[in-house]
Amino acid sequence: PNSKPKKPIYSTLICKDIQEAGIADHVVARTPTGDIVGVYALFRNPPGQSIMEAGSVIVDPAYRGGKLVMSMTQIV
Repeated sequence: PNSKPKKPIYSTLICKDIQEAGIADHVVARTPTGDIVGVYALFRNPPGQSIMEAGSVIVDPAYRGGKLVMSMTQIV
């Protein structure tokens, strides 16, 4: 079966709100045309703002199987 979602699974507006609130940082992978194909989220956890937890990785099925996730995690 095709695992590609029918709707976008990641909202850039929600990502922006979370980032501006200081809850998380995101690494976003885009195609040359600007389409989002991957997101790596790091969430801040108490007791300190410098402690980050890798919370989620989302990759478009068409871009899986390569080195996209490794590239996103190496940025941080």
